Amino acid sequence: MTNGPKNDAAKVNRNSRVTKIECCPSQNLIGKKPVTSLVGVPLTNLGIPQMKASTERTIIRWIHITLSIPIIGYIYGPVSQIPEAVVMVRWVLFPMVVLSGLWMWKGYWVKKLFRSEPQNKVRQTR
Repeated sequence: MTNGPKNDAAKVNRNSRVTKIECCPSQNLIGKKPVTSLVGVPLTNLGIPQMKASTERTIIRWIHITLSIPIIGYIYGPVSQIPEAVVMVRWVLFPMVVLSGLWMWKGYWVKKLFRSEPQNKVRQTR
């Protein structure tokens, strides 16, 4: 019989620190704090993969651009003559374009507000 736990979901080193979680095997957690959700549960434990910042910016930028096209049609084209399109542009598309623009501008600030622990301003060298 082995002295270790039978569940291999988390592998433990000599210092009893979690080194790898099976749901996200590509993430190595040695010496790093996992990213947490708003309720404080580590997202790596939930199996939610983290998106790169560049991918997030690209997705939000294309959402912003594509949702702006009907607004241009509302201003310069015949979209303002169709009542259903007017409601859609005024109450759905325009607010989404405004929110995506604000997110591209100040999204990092909002993310910083919802972090569970503030990060040190001084970077440590290894």
